[in-house]
Amino acid sequence: MKLLPISFLGDLLIVLALAFIAFLTLYALLKLLLVRLELKQKYVLFEIRPLTETLQSPLSTQQLFNLIHGLARQRSLFYKLMDAYKSYAFEIVSTKKEGIRYLLRIN
Repeated sequence: MKLLPISFLGDLLIVLALAFIAFLTLYALLKLLLVRLELKQKYVLFEIRPLTETLQSPLSTQQLFNLIHGLARQRSLFYKLMDAYKSYAFEIVSTKKEGIRYLLRIN
């Protein structure tokens, strides 16, 4: 069994370290690009106004939250590899004059 010379193993480690650093740099640049694209995206404000008197139980509101959360969790393979998520905001606003409203900001 012939052993590899030490200089070859040292060169191999240097090449592997440089490849790893290049991969991390590329990954960081892609993450920054995704953040920049997210900030430039236009969004829509979606308002849902339930009836003031409803026969529905609070379960319907819970199902609405679950549906929107499930839609927002869907990601493409690229987003999964980059560990990026879609941005959305879901708020409940209530006033005496207008009643309960659900506001949803969607990209």
